[in-house]
Amino acid sequence: IIVDTGHVLNDITVTALNRSSSLFLISTLTLPVIHNTKRLITFLADLNYPPEHIKIIINRYKSRHEISMPDFEKALKQKPFFTIPNDYTTASNAISKGKSFSGIHNRAKITRNMRQLAQLVSHEEKKKSFFSRIFKNNISRSMSCL
Repeated sequence: IIVDTGHVLNDITVTALNRSSSLFLISTLTLPVIHNTKRLITFLADLNYPPEHIKIIINRYKSRHEISMPDFEKALKQKPFFTIPNDYTTASNAISKGKSFSGIHNRAKITRNMRQLAQLVSHEEKKKSFFSRIFKNNISRSMSCL
């Protein structure tokens, strides 16, 4: 399940975070966003959220950026889980036309990266505990009987 909490942290979003097995924070290589990401990681640590469950995704990544990847890693004390390349044209067209990236430009780097990210995230889901997998399988079997 993916929950986009936006920039708001309230009782509902904190409850959703507490029930999450993994947390993917979207950040960019800009100083204000890095500062906010660091604050959020500190806030989550104060809530005893397991740091190994927090994964950072860099959006709009360009190899030549004001803030380098090593500087980002030093500031946040962790490496990004994944980077999404900056492709304003494909992203903007997808949003304005209501289509997926593959529906706009199937061979674009951002399209390939989003497919790869989906595979990585679904792999993270498969790492869940033994009991959660059993519970999920029992629900699936019960639903197929209906």
